[in-house]
Amino acid sequence: MQVFFYILASMSEVKEYYNSIANNYDKNRFGNSYGKFIDAEERKILAKWLIGMNKETILDYGCGTGRLSEFANSGMDISEKMLQLAQQKNPAKKYFLLDKNGLLIENNSMTAIYSFHVIMHLSKNEFKETINFIYNKLDTNGVFIFDILSPFRKSKKDGWHANTSYSIEEISKLLENKFDIISYKGILFLPIHRIPISLRRYFLWLDILLCNSFLKKHASYYCIYAKKK
Repeated sequence: MQVFFYILASMSEVKEYYNSIANNYDKNRFGNSYGKFIDAEERKILAKWLIGMNKETILDYGCGTGRLSEFANSGMDISEKMLQLAQQKNPAKKYFLLDKNGLLIENNSMTAIYSFHVIMHLSKNEFKETINFIYNKLDTNGVFIFDILSPFRKSKKDGWHANTSYSIEEISKLLENKFDIISYKGILFLPIHRIPISLRRYFLWLDILLCNSFLKKHASYYCIYAKKK
């Protein structure tokens, strides 16, 4: 209970921000060629890592407008307006507001939880508390899939938005008492924003190839597959 309310108190600014941009979020973030490029890579990763798992026990943590809800039957977010849009798009799925219904998800009830574009907004303490929350919701040997910004490709800026990055070594230390990192992939190796819009889709296969190679450490994001201890 204490962990739950710590998360809420520390993320009020995040909640306000995403409520304010909810109506145009899909169009502005993933309706362009850059966003579609990232979306395609994330979907390929989830399709592979969640294959054979029961959607009934998979949670999309930080689900936003339900962009990736096809891989789970439930989602959770801090933004009421984001969840309203997610429910409209996916009326058969269950969505939980973190500051109201999060506790309705029983501990040890999920086989997998995935979270995209969330950790990059959290301070180290917020991340630790979020990890505790997710750990408690996962069943024995439950899987946690999440992305983080790579410190090799990120420039420091003011504010909380997309301003947190970790190396794989740093993440391992933060997770060591809760999770084992089984595997990780890169996302967005190439400087896609510098490639002409009309040509970007032709570079997807190359970017995925590089993000699965020994060069993945230098991708813009890491996507991590971790298993509960």
